[in-house]
This record gives sequence, C-alpha cells and structure tokens, in this order.
Amino acid sequence: MALYLYISVCWKNSRLAERSLYLFHVCGWGIPAVFVGVAASTHKLGDNGNKVSAGWCWISIKLSWLEQVEWMLLAGKLWEIMAFCAIVVLYALVKRNMKKELHEKNRVLTESTVVQAQKAERKLICVPLLFVFLRVWGTIRFLLMIVCAKNPDYESPVWLLILQGIGDNAPGFANFLLFCFFTEKCLGKFRRCFQSCTMCFDSRSPIGLNCSNSLQASYSCDVTIGQPIINQHSMNKETDCLKGHHNTSVDYSSMNC
Repeated sequence: MALYLYISVCWKNSRLAERSLYLFHVCGWGIPAVFVGVAASTHKLGDNGNKVSAGWCWISIKLSWLEQVEWMLLAGKLWEIMAFCAIVVLYALVKRNMKKELHEKNRVLTESTVVQAQKAERKLICVPLLFVFLRVWGTIRFLLMIVCAKNPDYESPVWLLILQGIGDNAPGFANFLLFCFFTEKCLGKFRRCFQSCTMCFDSRSPIGLNCSNSLQASYSCDVTIGQPIINQHSMNKETDCLKGHHNTSVDYSSMNC
C-alpha cells in the first residue's frame, strides 16, 4: 500500500500503480510461499514453544539456536524489519510531497479541498505508526531472544506475548477502520441511521405521542399532494376575519387580518 501511494502521489502515475498491483500480489504471495515451502521440505517447521510466535507453530525449537535465528529471519522477521523501514520512508515521502503541493497551491485551492488534504495528511501519519505499533511486539521478542541467547531458560514477558497475539492479526482491521469506517461517507451513514432510530424511538415514547397528537389536532395531510391543510376550525376563523365578522366567542389573537 505504501509503494502504491508513493507511485500514485509522488510519481503521479496512477496507471503504473494499477499495473504494479499484479507485481505486488506475486511478491506478497510468491516470496512467502517459496520460503515456507523450502522450510517445510527441509523439516525446519514445528512447535516453536511460543519463543517468538504467539500460539502458532513456526520454526521448530529442535533446531540449533543459530539455525532458529537464520530461519526466523528468512521466514518472517527480516521481511518484517524491512517493511518497517520501507513503510516509514515511503509514507514520509508521500506526506512531504502532499505538504509541498498543498503549500504551492494554497492560493488556488478552496477551503474544503485544503481541509480534505489535511485530513489525508493526518491519515498518512497514522498508518505507519499503527502498523509499527501493532507488529513491533513480535520483533521485540525476537531481539530479546537474540540478546538473551546465553540464558537458555529465558522466557519473554507474558504481556509481550499477548500484545503480539493481538497485534500480528490487527493491521488489516486497522486499515479497515482508517480507510473505511472512519471516513466521512461511512460516518455520515451511521449518523443518519442513528438519527432515524432516535426519531423512531421518540415517536413511540409518551412525550413523542403527545407531541404528534397535538400536531395532528391542528393539521391534516393531503397524501396526494403532500401539503398540510388547515382544519375546519382554522378555515372558519380565516373566513370570519376576511369578512370582517369577529365572533367574540373565538380567540383571534393568533391571526393576522
């Protein structure tokens, strides 16, 4: 996603970005499949004992310490650390490019366009920070395993294990929240739905019923044209007023003749 945004925003080449999606899929699925296939064929996978993983099988603890570190790097951690660096750098370049263009075209752009650009800029800050925050816990456990190599009985803290179990599976959900759920379009639909539900609840409450009954007592509605019609009592008052006949038993204080 970071590379896609970089090509689209900085290079201003949306066609190349669209074509690059095929390459992204090949790399995203092909490279892991190759390494996992090689690791499985050479019997490097198995129970990890939750040394670096969070409840799932990965590199077998039956391997030597050096082999574990090598295969952990090749099967995930090296690519994860590279992704941290690439995402931070690419998003920083995209943000700088957007800020530069916004400053150059500030006099030409409308106020609403500037506001939208500033919102997009804030999202570009949140995305790399969220990704690093969610995925960094497994990397911390991996680095602690290397640092504490001389202590075979070392076990990482439980809270790191819990955070890794949550964070390793959360980046997709975080992207959904940022780019779908928290967009103005989606939030607007939720607001309208909430308002309609609130109005429906109020209409069913005793206060809402009294209010609606009082309104119906003064007005009726013609379904064919959708316009309110003054009831007969109001029509009589208007007729009396126009004719100049003021009935003392009727209160005309609310009418303008």
